[in-house]
Parts: sequence; structure tokens; C-alpha cells
Amino acid sequence: HVHYSGLILPDIPLSFLMGASVLAFLHAGRSEKYAPGLLYLSGALMAIAYSCRSMAVILLPFFVLYVVLFEKKFKISYFLFAAGFLTIIAAESLYFVSEGLSPLHNFTLNAKAAIAVNSSGECSTSQSYYPVAIFKNLTVFGPYFFLFLPAMVFSIIRRERGALIFLAWAGVILIVLQFGFVSLFPPIPIVKVRKFLNFATLPLVLLGAYAL
Repeated sequence: HVHYSGLILPDIPLSFLMGASVLAFLHAGRSEKYAPGLLYLSGALMAIAYSCRSMAVILLPFFVLYVVLFEKKFKISYFLFAAGFLTIIAAESLYFVSEGLSPLHNFTLNAKAAIAVNSSGECSTSQSYYPVAIFKNLTVFGPYFFLFLPAMVFSIIRRERGALIFLAWAGVILIVLQFGFVSLFPPIPIVKVRKFLNFATLPLVLLGAYAL
């Protein structure tokens, strides 16, 4: 039970919060009526995800990529995303101040924890870790593995907007997990842990469903 609790928590709830944030952001681009509320909600969900675990920041490059490649213009309404994010952070900071702590306590705690974990040497930083984990142990993604690869090829060949968005979402997560750094000075790469691949499961499942 302890083993499986370690696999499930907190990464599965974190994956849900990250996925909900992205889906709200994407839907905002298709609904002018609800766009302000959805962008605010997206930012708030991202802040909650970050408060749970700093790994949530691996999604931020996707938001930038989406705006640049798919929307191709910056909208003033995107500031509502920042407003939603800052609302949660501000509420959290007020709580820390009321407890006699620094308003940036969670940021400091997350930064220290990330550097400590990623520089401890207890987990792999090998560039071959994820390819070996995925291709030699198909239980990582289960039987869906055989759907994900054709779905990726499908999205590239058909070049349909929806499929490419899901591919970009999953691709950014996998690239950051593979090549990302927690710190550049000194350089500290993100450690490789198999359960981190859970973060890419939702966009890959959506991509597979879209391909079908």
C-alpha cells in the first residue's frame, strides 16, 4: 500500500490540475462568451498545481507555444490567466504572513526542495532513462502505448489543428522532462522518475481519441 501510494500521490491529482488548467485555457480560445472566466480559472488551477508541487511549471512552455504557434497573436485577455494565478498566490501568501512566515514561503520551499531532490544523486539523470523505461517496459503506458505512437504519426501527417495541439502539449512535457534543468547556475538537470510520465498521459490519451 505504501508503494502504490507513492506512485499515485501527489502526481495523479497534480496531473488532473495541470490538465484542467490546459483544457480551460484551450476552451477559452473557442468561446468568446466564457473566455474571461475560463482564462482566470486556468490561471487559478495552475497556481494550485504549483502550490502542490513545483513540477507544474513544466507546462508553462506549452502555454507560450500555443499562443505563438496556434493563436499567433497575444490577447489582452491573457492577463486574466495571470490574474487567476496571482489570486491564488496572494491568498496563499496572506496565509503564510498570518502564520508569521514570509509571503514567499512556498516559492522558497519549492525552490529549495527542487534543488535538493534533483541534486541528491538518488535518481537517474541519464538521457537514456525515459526511452528505456518506455520501450522496454510497456506497463508505463499500458496497452495504450500501441495507440500513442500511431496517433503521433497521424497528427504529423494530417496536420489538423486539434491533433497538433495535443501533440504539442504532450511533446512539451516529454521534452522538458528529458532535457529540462532545475538550475542553470550551477547546472542541475531534472531527475528522471518513471511516474513523471503520468504528466503526459492525459494529452496522449486525448491525442489517441482524436486520431480514432
